[in-house]
Amino acid sequence: MATTEASPADTVDARRKRRRTRNIFLGVLVVTGILLRAYIFDHLPYELSVCTSDFSAFYAGGKLTGTPNLYVPQAAFDVERKAMGCVMENLIFIRPPFYALLMWPLAQLPFMTALVLWRVLGLAAVGAFIWMWPDDKWVAAAACAWYLPLASNFTMGQDVAFLVIFLLGAYYCLKADKLFWAGILFGMCTIKFHLFVLLPLLIFHKKLWRTLPGIACVGVVALAASYIAGGRHWIEQYLMALHDLRMDPYPWNMVNLKALLLDHPEWLILSVAIIVLISWYVIYKGSLEISLAAVVIGGVLINPHTTISDGTLILPVFLMARKAPLAILRVLATFALTPFYKFLPTGTFQLILIGTLILGAWMIRQQRGESVT
Repeated sequence: MATTEASPADTVDARRKRRRTRNIFLGVLVVTGILLRAYIFDHLPYELSVCTSDFSAFYAGGKLTGTPNLYVPQAAFDVERKAMGCVMENLIFIRPPFYALLMWPLAQLPFMTALVLWRVLGLAAVGAFIWMWPDDKWVAAAACAWYLPLASNFTMGQDVAFLVIFLLGAYYCLKADKLFWAGILFGMCTIKFHLFVLLPLLIFHKKLWRTLPGIACVGVVALAASYIAGGRHWIEQYLMALHDLRMDPYPWNMVNLKALLLDHPEWLILSVAIIVLISWYVIYKGSLEISLAAVVIGGVLINPHTTISDGTLILPVFLMARKAPLAILRVLATFALTPFYKFLPTGTFQLILIGTLILGAWMIRQQRGESVT
C-alpha cells in the first residue's frame, strides 16, 4: 500500500499555522489578564488603591529630603495626610536617604499626579522587561499579565519591576564581558539591597572582580547622596527606623521563611542556614543563569521583610525554569506563573520557591554526575 509523505512546503506551512495559533492563544491570555487586572484595580476602594500604596511612604521621603525629620514617623504621616487625606500606620519611610533624594522630583508634584506617573513608569519597566527577555516574548508577556506579585507591585506602588530590569541588564553585561557596567547595574539594586545579600557569593565564586569598581562607583554616589538627604547622623537614624515594628504589621503576609515558620520560630535560624547552604551550592556549581536565580530566590526567602511584591524579582527565574531538563521543575515554574496558588494555603509561594531552589540544586547534581560518567 503506497504512503504519501508531506512535502517540505507543507511541513513549513503546518509549523507556521501551529505557531500562529499558539501566538493567538498567548495574545488572548495577555489581553484577558490585562483586562482582568484593570477591572480589579478599577474596583478597588480608595483605601486599597491609594492609602495603602507603598508609594505614599516614598513620596513622604521625597518631601522630607534634607530635613531632620526624614525618619520621624509623625512627619511622614503629616505629609501623607495632607497629600492623600488618609494615613496607614505602617507606611513609614525605611529606605536609605539617597532613595528619598531620588523621590524628590516626584514629591514636587501633586500626590495623585506623582502616583499615576510612578505607576506608568512601572508599566514601562514591564514593557522593557518583555522587550529585553531573550526567549519567547509572547510567553513573557502572558506571564507578566497573570503573575500575582507583579500585579501587587503595580497596585502597591512598589519599585521591584525596576530591579528586574537592572538584574536582567546586569546579566546581559556579564555575558558580554562588560563587567564594570554589570557592577553599575548591581549597584543600582541597592534601592532594595536586602534582597541581594547573597550577591557577594556570586561575585566570589564566579570571580567577577571587575564588577566591584562599578558597584563601588554607585556606592560612593549613594553614600554622598545619603549625607545630602539625611544629614551627618543619618546612619543611626536609619538603623533606628529599621527597628520600628510598625513597618511589619502583617508578618504572616510576607513571602519569606519568617512568615512560613511564624508558628514555629524555633526552626527559623536552622531553615535560613539550610537555604543559604543550598543557595551557595547552586551559586558555586551552577551556570551564571542558575546562580543568579539562586541569589534572588535565597535573598527573598531569608530576609525578614519581603512582601508579595518582592516576588516580582523571581519572574525571570520561573520563565527560565519552564525550559529546565527536570519535568517537575517545569511544571512547578509554570504553576507559579499562574494565579492558582493564591487559592492554596498561606505559605504556598514560599514552598514553591524552596522547591524551585532544591530542584535546581538536584538538577545541577544530576548534570555533573552525567558529565563525570
